[in-house]
Amino acid sequence: MPPFKSLEAHLPQGVALLLALGLMACEPEPLPPPPPPDPCLQGDPCGGGSQVAPMSQARYWHQATLLENGRVIVSGGFGAQASEVYDPETRFWTPAGTLAQWRNLHTATLMKNGRVLVTGGFGGEEILATAEFYDTGSRNWSPTNPMAQSRQAHTATLLNNGKVLIVGGSTGSGVLASAELYEPATGLWAPSGQLSKARHGHAAALLSDGRVLVAGGQGVSDPLATSEVYDPERNTWSPVGSMPQARHGPTATTLANGKVLVVGGSANLNSLKTAALYDPASGTWAAASSMAQERSKHTATLLGNGKVLVSGGENGSRQVPSVELYDPLTDTWTQLRAMSEGRSGHTATLLNTGKVLVTGGLGDTNGALQSVELLAP
Repeated sequence: MPPFKSLEAHLPQGVALLLALGLMACEPEPLPPPPPPDPCLQGDPCGGGSQVAPMSQARYWHQATLLENGRVIVSGGFGAQASEVYDPETRFWTPAGTLAQWRNLHTATLMKNGRVLVTGGFGGEEILATAEFYDTGSRNWSPTNPMAQSRQAHTATLLNNGKVLIVGGSTGSGVLASAELYEPATGLWAPSGQLSKARHGHAAALLSDGRVLVAGGQGVSDPLATSEVYDPERNTWSPVGSMPQARHGPTATTLANGKVLVVGGSANLNSLKTAALYDPASGTWAAASSMAQERSKHTATLLGNGKVLVSGGENGSRQVPSVELYDPLTDTWTQLRAMSEGRSGHTATLLNTGKVLVTGGLGDTNGALQSVELLAP
């Protein structure tokens, strides 16, 4: 039996070439390679290390805000004017408009109307009083009225009445005791009393009864142990005792039991591993168990199960990769798997999936970071 010959062997050379090209054009495009498996979805007990697409630019002392649609908008950071949005379904970033001016050490608050209010911060040559908001519908930033006082390293807290409370901060040449209220319906600012102690780099937490606790921070000359509570109904401030230890740059997290967990920070340039609990019912402070790692410039994220995830931070000149989990029921800390790199001045946002999105910060060797990680506690 004669050997099989292809159809092209019986065709003129030019026709055979055209046929071959046509067959090549009809071949389907090769599929992209599948993404690498997520170890956190493979049953690997991980607290960190699952990397996703990096941001479009490196950032530190920026802000990350969970939007109503479950996505996360990242705004500002040193030298960063463009914003971007992270989609948990695709694990990719898309542009989200540009701030009127770059800023870091600012605040970003999701308001009840779905917009994100950004206030103050350091703008390169000056401390800012300006404010602007992001509209998820138009995907653009728009200016709103400026604050009465320029400030950086302040706090912003969304009140139950929909207003935003701005507290303290620094002007670069002095420390502030003033506070302001933003009314989203009018875009206007109003004074909201004076703290008994001027402070910046403090922590603020909304209490279950609608009041706001402000604790610690750097005072005029030294770190503070004092704390104060703001009553929005009376528009007044009241001292509520002192923490067991002064601290600058701590985090404050309101727990399911109504108490507030204050963690880490620094005192006299030394990072702390201690923690404290504030009880609004008695207005008193008590020491909580300490973390394994000293850290300042870290993050603390309240999880859906009531536990608190603390990540990264700075200890001396070293950026910390470690992750710890606090259990309020037992007052104990558990060390989880570390992040892939140490970082401070980063953000950590709880996603609707239960994972925590960690973005940017300062690294040990490469300065500001573009990298992003997903923690699965």
